[in-house]
Amino acid sequence: MLDGYRLLVIESAPLMAEVTAYRLQLLGYPVSVSTVSRDAWSAIEDSRPDAILLSLDADAHTAYDLMERLTSETATADVPILVMSETADLDRVERAWKQGAADYLVTPYDPLVLEQKISRLLRDRVPREQQQVEAGQPALAAAGTA
Repeated sequence: MLDGYRLLVIESAPLMAEVTAYRLQLLGYPVSVSTVSRDAWSAIEDSRPDAILLSLDADAHTAYDLMERLTSETATADVPILVMSETADLDRVERAWKQGAADYLVTPYDPLVLEQKISRLLRDRVPREQQQVEAGQPALAAAGTA
């Protein structure tokens, strides 16, 4: 696990959200969970994640819209998105890549594959909190918003 990284799981299936968050917490990551809905953007703004795990299964249209917004907003354009789906349908995978996904994970997944994909996404990134400190901005925790 790499210290300082925060993850956000956006998953509408409660069991999958709980299992995924739990697996990531076992690796030492702080994890927030949201549903694929209008509330997801609020969760992104609140948690300021270093990576997002986004499910396409419940409402792919909303998920694709969210990916488009994430990749077009300056504050989130560099946040890697790991798309999760029960299907590896070529059209769905291709659309996810075109919308800005950094990787794709078919569910149910092998926990080791999840760990490898998250490690790969975060390998060359500086945690957002550390970026803020280096830029002279107060860290979220220090500002009382964490």
